[in-house]
Amino acid sequence: MSLIDKKLIEEWRGLSESGKTSKARDFYRRNIFPQILNKIADQHRDERDKYYGIILIVGTSPEPLIMTLHAYHPQEVYFLYTEESKSFLKKVISGVPYLKNNKILYNCDLIEPTDTAGIYQKIKEKWQTWGRDKQIAVDNTGGKKSMVSAAASAAHFLGMDLLYVDAGKYIPDMRKPEPGTEEIKLLGNPVTVLGDLKLLKAVELFNNSAYEASYNLARSILSELQGRLAMAVKEKVQIFLRLARAYSSWDNFDYHKAFGNLNSTLEYQKQWGLEFIGYETAEEHLRILIELRKSQDNNLFKLLGESDFSKNQTLDLLLNADRRAHQCLYDDAIIRVYRAIELISQHRLALHGLETRNFSWKGEKLKEAVSQYDEIAVSIYGLSGREEVRHSSNLGLMDGHIFLKALGDNLWDDSNFTLRKLKNIVDLRNELFLIHGLENGDEKKYRKLATFAEKLFLKAFGVSKEEYMEIRKKHQFPEIKSEI
Repeated sequence: MSLIDKKLIEEWRGLSESGKTSKARDFYRRNIFPQILNKIADQHRDERDKYYGIILIVGTSPEPLIMTLHAYHPQEVYFLYTEESKSFLKKVISGVPYLKNNKILYNCDLIEPTDTAGIYQKIKEKWQTWGRDKQIAVDNTGGKKSMVSAAASAAHFLGMDLLYVDAGKYIPDMRKPEPGTEEIKLLGNPVTVLGDLKLLKAVELFNNSAYEASYNLARSILSELQGRLAMAVKEKVQIFLRLARAYSSWDNFDYHKAFGNLNSTLEYQKQWGLEFIGYETAEEHLRILIELRKSQDNNLFKLLGESDFSKNQTLDLLLNADRRAHQCLYDDAIIRVYRAIELISQHRLALHGLETRNFSWKGEKLKEAVSQYDEIAVSIYGLSGREEVRHSSNLGLMDGHIFLKALGDNLWDDSNFTLRKLKNIVDLRNELFLIHGLENGDEKKYRKLATFAEKLFLKAFGVSKEEYMEIRKKHQFPEIKSEI
């Protein structure tokens, strides 16, 4: 609805209808247009400094461009004009005080209206000069259809906002909008919207620990919309692609690939001013991955004797199990907790200089420990006198922890923390259909095993519950904000 004085509008229409075209035009310029500009400026008061730069296509109607430049006060302005619209460009500049008084930088280029490729190229060059990370708009209200089309294509592909001055009501015989009904519209980019919607779905998959599915969806976005996707959205998808690949690789214990992709994600986030995950989180996870990827480079037995390495590896397994449980993959979750408990035994044995692979039961130094092991094993496994204790060359989870008890390791010096309890817990894993039995895992079985493993972790690495929760927090995979 018009907010301009109706008497002024009626007087202006009267002048025009009586054939006094020049007087009508002057009356509009002096009495009506300033009110329109005030109304437009007031509507966009909160967005006044929204854009770093605005690119405008100059046609034969200067008023819409003047409206845009009254609504927004960019730091730079760029005009594309033709020989036909050259005189109208001067009217636009004289109608915008901050351009007329040279308070901000503006420049312009002459174009051929039918040279769509040339128009696109000039807009792209200006976008690159101003900075890809800056917020830029293109106003294509003016100009011929070929110019408008080229400008729209450039804005859509490069991810710039596309502005258009429209009117709620038009006066056909005067070829003018009804004063006061003018408004600046932000035209949506259909390909950008489609890409953003699919990216939102990929983010949802990521936040539900489906990292591989998230990565595959992001990859399909680039594949399906290649060449049509707005540059800004394309960069956003490519950054997310690296991020999803990083955590998918980490989730599958490929720490080298995870480090490479997460490192490049961090670099691209900084370059494009995006923040899928916080910089501090990314840098903390890079430090953790540096520790974790040692397992793929060096002698594992030597590393197992290092508390920081073993602590990180064990916690990584426990958190991996949590993610599987979150997806209701309880069998997989239980298997990972089992491996974490086994890793604790390998770490503690390494502190005693013992390796679980190719384990030698012979030697004077281990004679007493082996004897103790046999006694404990009989009580744990319930062997009869006729059955011999099996001495495997590769110590499994139970054998490893029994041997720690035989060595007098303080991991098992608590009467409330017994090998018998461990045996009952471990049997949950052995009864799984995937291992030796006919049962499926469930949440109750997983929680029972995970709770025991957590207590074992605290004692094995000498950390308090509070310290443990803090370490977990640092290792936790991030969630991505849906508004990215």
